[in-house]
Amino acid sequence: MTVCIVDDYIYWLWLSLTGGVANNNYAILLEHFKDAKEIYEAELDEYEKIDGLECKLAKKLCNKDVSEAEEIYDFCTAHNVRLLHCLEPDYPVKLKWIYAYPVLLYVYGELPNLNEVLTVGVVGTRDFTDYGRVAAYKIGGGLARAKSVVISGMAYGNDSIAQLAAIKNGGKTVAVMGTGIDRIYPPEHRELAKLIAKNGAIVTEFAPGTPPKGKNFPIRNRIISGLSDAVALIECRARSGALITTKFATEQSRGVYAVPGDITSPTSEGPISLIKDGAKPITTAEDIVEDFVCQYSYLNSVINNANFDVSIPRTVNTEAESLLISQKNKMKRKSLSSQSFLSSGFFSKGKAEPVKVKKTQSTDKKIMKDNNKAKPEKPKPDGLSEVESYVFEKVYDNKNINAEDLMCEKYTASQIMSALTKLEILELIRALPGDCYAPIE
Repeated sequence: MTVCIVDDYIYWLWLSLTGGVANNNYAILLEHFKDAKEIYEAELDEYEKIDGLECKLAKKLCNKDVSEAEEIYDFCTAHNVRLLHCLEPDYPVKLKWIYAYPVLLYVYGELPNLNEVLTVGVVGTRDFTDYGRVAAYKIGGGLARAKSVVISGMAYGNDSIAQLAAIKNGGKTVAVMGTGIDRIYPPEHRELAKLIAKNGAIVTEFAPGTPPKGKNFPIRNRIISGLSDAVALIECRARSGALITTKFATEQSRGVYAVPGDITSPTSEGPISLIKDGAKPITTAEDIVEDFVCQYSYLNSVINNANFDVSIPRTVNTEAESLLISQKNKMKRKSLSSQSFLSSGFFSKGKAEPVKVKKTQSTDKKIMKDNNKAKPEKPKPDGLSEVESYVFEKVYDNKNINAEDLMCEKYTASQIMSALTKLEILELIRALPGDCYAPIE
């Protein structure tokens, strides 16, 4: 079959759509082929010769239909969404060296040169305290004053407060999303998203139209840590998605830092646990910056001249409540999350409609109802890897299990998340709200 393609990005889109997210098979393929076009033009017998390449993916690569890729390409072109594949010179080098790195990123805004500056992931809890609000603002603002880039997920709470502080102190920030580029989540962060796009970039590996799903956010977290030289935890409970990010950071040999908190506060459980395990306690951004002076020479002058004592402006509470989610607005999430951000004027140009995503057969309501039924009889699927079998057994032995509870010393967090993704593709498990998973009958 001869296909006339005018832009190589079509091949990269085709590849990313075929293999899905968090797939280490991309690295295996690119060891044998020079780019996505060569992968596209290869045949099944060539794929089957590659050691380590999954047979299922090899067969899927034989489908050369690029219609969906072309549709997404047109959408991105119309709305100034940049496509950044892993072989481009300005693809972040830090990200390239993580397990299952994204083969293609969607970028809205202007991505800073993350290869030449200190980048720090700032994460924490949605249920932040006043102490956490101040700490997140001081750390985020201090990093901006140190000409460092704040990386986070634009989540409600500590994450977005740190990103807002970076912007207010003249810095750059990057928000990594677990949704399509046109699906801002939480939806109440539309205004914050606009600010971030003007002072950095919003990035995602998920195709346009991808709605918020529980399983996507832990997968997203590996990119937050992957883009970062270090990850700073502001506050969180003992079981929190923020700790998944710090685990990724440890596996990726990133520095891990934590803000010490009140030992009687539940939101101090996460940072205190990290500090006990060897994370460096911090009270200002300078505590992080000083560790990277040798790696980034420009930080020498920053250390001597920057004022890290970021003061909280009197209007921060008002701004935070208008740009971030207020408690009273949480009930609006369900209706807002189904809307494309296109309709709110997020994209400034173009008339293309947002890419539609196929709806799953079960709604969240039905999923929760099904989850309350008796535990289904465990099937015995063939062809699972060791880690996939482990995850499969854990999910089926528990009626409802959080992704955090699947973590163990034997397997990395990346391997666990990849296994969850594959098991869901195989329709053996389903994702539930709150980063939880349940078996499919």
